[in-house]
Amino acid sequence: MKRIFSLLAAVFLSATVLLQPIIPAKAVGLQESGAVQTSAAISTSAKASAIIDLDTGSFIFTKNADERLAIASTTKIMTALCVIEREADLSRIVTVKPEWTGIEGSSMYLKPEERISISDMLYGLLLCSGNDAAVALAAITAGSVHEFCGVMNEKAKQLGMTNSHFANPNGLPDGEHFSTARDMALLAKAAFANKKFVEITSAKTITTDTRTMKNHNKLLWNMEECIGGKTGYTDAAGRCLVSAAERDGMRFAVVTLNCHDHWNEQPKLYEYAFSGFSHIEITKKTEIEAQIAVISGKEATVSVRARGKIVATVPKTAEYKFSLSAENFVYAPVYKGKSAGKLYVTDAQGKEIFAEVGVEFAHSVGVDAKARRRLIFGLF
Repeated sequence: MKRIFSLLAAVFLSATVLLQPIIPAKAVGLQESGAVQTSAAISTSAKASAIIDLDTGSFIFTKNADERLAIASTTKIMTALCVIEREADLSRIVTVKPEWTGIEGSSMYLKPEERISISDMLYGLLLCSGNDAAVALAAITAGSVHEFCGVMNEKAKQLGMTNSHFANPNGLPDGEHFSTARDMALLAKAAFANKKFVEITSAKTITTDTRTMKNHNKLLWNMEECIGGKTGYTDAAGRCLVSAAERDGMRFAVVTLNCHDHWNEQPKLYEYAFSGFSHIEITKKTEIEAQIAVISGKEATVSVRARGKIVATVPKTAEYKFSLSAENFVYAPVYKGKSAGKLYVTDAQGKEIFAEVGVEFAHSVGVDAKARRRLIFGLF
């Protein structure tokens, strides 16, 4: 039998999670993503949108987030990530083949027989949105564009992008090339965890031996907190933007697909995220004020603690609680560090889970031989 220990809390005190009264909260509603959102209104003209916490993976806002749409050059986030992960030496110099040049649309203007590093082409991909760079990098990394698309789709599968399919590395129109706001947010989470990707996409300009490149992402100039992103536009996709920003130790990514005014709307979405949400944290050393009965042990109870770090994204004005799911009792011996259940961070009603982490026994409890004999022979 299991029992649930409800630990209503608003703050952490030193190393111990203590029972605290609930702080009065504003009205709480549910977004379609299932994440709890405060009553503050937020909207966007984008056909689809999502805001994700890059550190916890929590979605704090969604709009039509699972609708399959064209994504234009935001595709190049996936292209760049796959190249960075698969290429051991980004400084390697390659010779540009004629078939990699003259690709329609935006370009970094590669020239046949030009000698250029993979790193410089990545800058051309993400800053200039070079469709030629995308084709070149795909061929260099996987042997052909076709094979590289297989790499992209395999990566999408690994990231849980269940409503995406990549038919090319640059985002040019193709009926079999699509994604969703939610999937692109998951991609952003992975990309912005990669230091090289952040280094490239956060650059406003760069000058190499042969060219100077300027980032198309205007948020880098207009919003101090912006740490990078990728623009995209085709007639089919409309204006698309996937970006990320950081403030006071929190990082969010915002996705807007088919949004005519994303330069003005994305900063408003970021302000909603940064002003309305915060992190709560539990570490492994945090002991939870709950005791589990120990049968035939040298001690009558044993305490538990979180097995690892847990960080949850919660609305600043909302109620939340910690709920420990554990066995009603355990038999001695009990071993320190052994799994004891799970700790959940939920809304005050216990309906929405913000985060979860395993819990373990905080200390060992040996066997009481006399108590064990009484238990075996029924001598109570």
